[in-house]
Amino acid sequence: MIESNYRINFKNNLLELNQLPNINLGYFNHPKLEIPFWIDLSNTKGICFEVDEKNEREVYFQMEYMTISMLSITNPKLLKFKVVDFGLSDNLNILNNLQQSGGNIQFVASESELSKTLDDLYEDARRINTSILTSRFNSLIEFNEKNTDIKQPFQFLIIANPVNELSKKNLSKLKNIVDECTKTGIYTILTYNKQKFTIDKKNYLDNHNDKISEEQQAYFDMLQWFSKEMLYTRKTLNGDNICDNIQGLVNKEFYERLKQYNFNFNRREESQTDLENIILKIKERLLPNRSAAPSYLKIKIGRHGVNPFYLEMGQKQNIHHCLIAGKTGSGKSVLLNNIITQIGLKYSPDDIRLFLFDFKQGVSLRKFQKLPHTQILLKDNLRLDAGIKVLEYFTSEIRRRSNLFNEVGGGKIEDIDSYNKKVNNCKKKLHRILLIIDEVQVLFKAERGKYESIANNYLDQIARQGRAFGLHMLFCSQSYNGVYISNIQNEVPLRISLKLNTNAACDSIMGYDNANYAPKKLPEYGEAIYNVQAGARDGNIQVFLDYNPNEIENRVKEASNKWQKGSICKIFQQIIIDENYDLNKCPLLGNEYENDTTTLQKTNLTQPSSNDNFVADDDEEAWF
Repeated sequence: MIESNYRINFKNNLLELNQLPNINLGYFNHPKLEIPFWIDLSNTKGICFEVDEKNEREVYFQMEYMTISMLSITNPKLLKFKVVDFGLSDNLNILNNLQQSGGNIQFVASESELSKTLDDLYEDARRINTSILTSRFNSLIEFNEKNTDIKQPFQFLIIANPVNELSKKNLSKLKNIVDECTKTGIYTILTYNKQKFTIDKKNYLDNHNDKISEEQQAYFDMLQWFSKEMLYTRKTLNGDNICDNIQGLVNKEFYERLKQYNFNFNRREESQTDLENIILKIKERLLPNRSAAPSYLKIKIGRHGVNPFYLEMGQKQNIHHCLIAGKTGSGKSVLLNNIITQIGLKYSPDDIRLFLFDFKQGVSLRKFQKLPHTQILLKDNLRLDAGIKVLEYFTSEIRRRSNLFNEVGGGKIEDIDSYNKKVNNCKKKLHRILLIIDEVQVLFKAERGKYESIANNYLDQIARQGRAFGLHMLFCSQSYNGVYISNIQNEVPLRISLKLNTNAACDSIMGYDNANYAPKKLPEYGEAIYNVQAGARDGNIQVFLDYNPNEIENRVKEASNKWQKGSICKIFQQIIIDENYDLNKCPLLGNEYENDTTTLQKTNLTQPSSNDNFVADDDEEAWF
């Protein structure tokens, strides 16, 4: 059961980031008016609560109240919490209730975990200071005030266990965090048991002949440092002695004026139902529009701060396609290679197969020719006719799978997951297909765009209908400027952009109505804006991308060894399309479990290519 001692007012409006980090401790109340009591942490080193056996429970709830108030009225992407609560204690049971909602709240349950957490925070502070603040900004607050496109989250370290119970090593690390890292947006809220400290010190003197070593004295001094350097409260907030409890937080003259007008800082009971509704609303904000369905694709592409960051697609996120942009030399190809190799290592070819279009004359994706998941590799940027035929196959596959759904489920099956659960048979299960097109603009701009209308119609249908049938798309381009795929973009909320040079290039991927120019502010290489809100500026997350180009060949070999013939239920032929490939002999095993082959029919193109008839490349190896 969740207990409540404080009134919590849930507000729908979101605070602007430059108003943070403010912490709401409660309200000055008047019969006709209510004034929130905020603490501005921008000029502090955090808050230190003194605890004892009598006020311990109230202190813990006060810490939870602070967190809830921030999550209630602030964009969740702007806040991250590390909560230290050792063992099996339930000191912070409300935060524990919230920790599974979106990853904003992470618990630390042991000294060893705390040691790593402190190291990670300090390393993150170093990165923010050197890579983001540099010499241009005095603090993360100033950075976020002046950067409307890219915003960095504030981080809060909440420590329920009294600091004098921590090891000397962790205490020293914590002191560095509190003393040095506030300018980088890392703030600490902790507890300090002065009574226990006094007892411990007395016991130490009694047992060591009233002598304290220099090391032990340094430890005692460090403990006292927290209460002197941080905003320090001897009790939880309570009535008239509020000014005495937190030094320097409330101007006494201001508070006396409030009292003249019958303003009081008091606690109003919140009902169990009201509090649970607030918690539910916070969960909804942390996990908007999420379903219980697992992701069908989740792979690590880099880190956000010191935490790993994942590209995730599925019903849970309502993300089924992806657009990637980045100027030459920004690391776009490295990101794409990383995505493909991780798919090869994590997922079976029975789960996901790859159709790869490489309009860089094959130099970008030909290394994946021996990846067992690669069913089609188009490595000639002149074979646009082949690209169109494969897109036509996708639309025919939508119809074929729709018929299968009706046959098996009598019209009650709506998506590939439901179908696969229904058939529950390895040979009848359907795999997902991910179409990856590098330099997709070639498909629209080549030969005066003679394929543009056809490609757009096919891609529009795939974007709208393909998701239910396990057909997904990932496009890469230096810029989508001049590539008219607005209908497709409406179905693709996930945008990943590396460095771009112009506003027009940013608009072309982030949306012309969003004025989101964050990609222009990125470094030249290795960082990206990850956005799942169709380019809206509030959805920007800055990601430091993994870089391992020398590992690709080894990873392809590893994936090939992992998915041997014996572990694959269905056999399919790999198709390599180069300048000599005859499309009329192109088999796609659309009904492979029925031992039926489907040949791509000749697409009726205006001005057909002169390269329509070719001899199959016998040197290409089929994977089984």
